[in-house]
Amino acid sequence: MTQLSASIIPRATNRERPTLTSAEKAMADSTYDPKFIDDLPDMDFSPRPRCRRQALGPADPSVEPLLSLWVLRLLVKAEAHREFVLPNGFSSDALAALCRIDDLAEEDGNWSIPRARSRLKKALETAEKKARRDGSGLPEPLASNINGLAKLAGLDPTEASILAFRVMLGTEPLLDACCDLLGALGATQVYRTLSLTLGLDEAAVRAALSPSGVLSRSSLLTIDYSSNYRLRSKLDLISPGFAECARLQGSDPLELLRGQLVEAPSATLTLEDFRHVPQVAQQILPFVRGVLAGGADPACGSSILIYGPPGVGKTELCRVIAREALGARLFEVPTEEGDAPLSGGSR
Repeated sequence: MTQLSASIIPRATNRERPTLTSAEKAMADSTYDPKFIDDLPDMDFSPRPRCRRQALGPADPSVEPLLSLWVLRLLVKAEAHREFVLPNGFSSDALAALCRIDDLAEEDGNWSIPRARSRLKKALETAEKKARRDGSGLPEPLASNINGLAKLAGLDPTEASILAFRVMLGTEPLLDACCDLLGALGATQVYRTLSLTLGLDEAAVRAALSPSGVLSRSSLLTIDYSSNYRLRSKLDLISPGFAECARLQGSDPLELLRGQLVEAPSATLTLEDFRHVPQVAQQILPFVRGVLAGGADPACGSSILIYGPPGVGKTELCRVIAREALGARLFEVPTEEGDAPLSGGSR
């Protein structure tokens, strides 16, 4: 099994700070002149509108039922409502509209946090009933792409669900905005959040994201244990463009790994050129034929270590074995990313 490399995505180690108005900046400065306020007669210091942060809604209407279910579970079960339901209204009118509770913010003089949270719970109950009645599967073509990749990599249903959620997290701004309400998360909080949102057993989620799991060993999805980050930055996909490609129609599973795997060129030598290496015919060919015939667990894969100094023909031997002897497609892991060489661990 080819070892894939995980991409490195820049992270934010703390929450973004809100932009301050000129008056707020001056008031925050210990040296400000109180007369400064008198020079701003047109400044409006009245309370801000109830719904402040904006986010884009789903571009595909077929995504909305699943998206609203996940968002409601995050708000209610994962308690993201603590940052969503504020004393003077909802923190995001787009999320409120997705949850079908935006009318509550428009009712003058009737706002209260307990009432808003009660509406959220009722909205979740309605969404859960609808999901049980109509199903809550992934939208196409994401469902087909994830299924194809699951077969290729040997992912179990829990691993496939987590991978699909991370793809949605990277392509649906509303889901990302809702997860941001949870703030920076540690690994244990990530397990709990995914369990509550996807309706999965927490122990199964923990196993799926463990370093020994298929997601991590294939580098399709890894969890960063180094520090606390927001959910999107905490879960690293194999490449920055993977999420967008997974949402495209007709994506071949191997196409989703473009940039991480490249198809090897044709061999320029033949098996006759390697007659001086008896292990090729005696050991390597029989072993690889058995693997291709289904003699290995796809979740574990099989490996052969071919070693020697540079220039003796190790790479060419692999191409000869795959193309000429076995008629199989051979893929190579790039040795560099841009102009920078990749370390052994990254490859």
